[in-house]
Amino acid sequence: MAERTRGESSHCYPVPVANLGPLAALADEAGVPLPMILDELGLPGDLFDTSPTGALSLADYFRIFDRLARAVGDETCHLSSRPLMPGSTHFVFSHIAGARTLGEAMRRVARAYNVLHGGSYNRVEERKDGLVYIVDDRAFPYAARDDDAYIVFTLECVLVFLHCALMMIASDALRGALRKVHTRRRDRTPGGAHLAFLGVPVRRRSPHYALVYDAAAAALPVDLDEADLPAPHAIYRRIVEMIEAEEAGGRALSVQARVRDALERGLDDQEMIARRLGMSVATLRRRLAEEGTGFRALRGQVFDARAKAMLAEGQHAGDIAETLGYADVRSFIRAFKSKNGLTPHAYVGRLRRIPR
Repeated sequence: MAERTRGESSHCYPVPVANLGPLAALADEAGVPLPMILDELGLPGDLFDTSPTGALSLADYFRIFDRLARAVGDETCHLSSRPLMPGSTHFVFSHIAGARTLGEAMRRVARAYNVLHGGSYNRVEERKDGLVYIVDDRAFPYAARDDDAYIVFTLECVLVFLHCALMMIASDALRGALRKVHTRRRDRTPGGAHLAFLGVPVRRRSPHYALVYDAAAAALPVDLDEADLPAPHAIYRRIVEMIEAEEAGGRALSVQARVRDALERGLDDQEMIARRLGMSVATLRRRLAEEGTGFRALRGQVFDARAKAMLAEGQHAGDIAETLGYADVRSFIRAFKSKNGLTPHAYVGRLRRIPR
């Protein structure tokens, strides 16, 4: 896979590589072959060996975090002493189904996260001057508190994640409604350029982390059922696409992104997906060709990514073959080897044994 160029000046919302040191250490301790993951993401295998001035994009940070979280089986990447098993994020957002307003949806998200984390760390306040989602981490059960800079950076990225997730819920109706962001970052602490993605003033030295929206946003309509939610492994990808679209000037999601989303929701029939997107199969093929890809290629990529995620979670090849609709386990093994140059068993072996 071709590597994307790294360089601080090339990113609208740069994340210093030094901020991700604890993630590299986590991968090492867990026996996860980080260079292989970086290569699969199109990033340099020696990314974490660069100087402290090196940077990567905010979108790539979320890609790396998502892959490591799945590899270690903890959606907090060991930030919390109470690990969140894979699927926790999807569980949280499944609670949105049935909410009728954004304010109600935000409260459901806060309650679900509190249940998972075992404490009242999230809350939503509807004030005269704003609708506020608050993350108060002062009593949070961090696995280690000796790296305050990493905790601050991670919680700021949680705010980015939450805002993108709320944009997925309320769509364009929420665009422009964010007014301010609160962070516990100290005044003289360098960094925080990634928060420029949110496009609003940042209040430092706050007692908590928060997203402050217009008060009127609480009444924004939300009409979402569980079928409309992204697939369990697709939430981070949707957020990455939103960040990249913003970096590219706010253009709408590409056709291939919309096809990927449909595939990850479990649709794999080209005619059905074309109808869902409001176009003919011929138009779908033409639009994908204009973007330099095709339906079969996208389906293969999505299935391959799902297979790798399931293998990393310890699922058996036979179960994966059945889930992905292969005729039998041998067909799955042949397809996986053709795509990756090694069998599923060998791939799992590389995950466990490749030296870093």
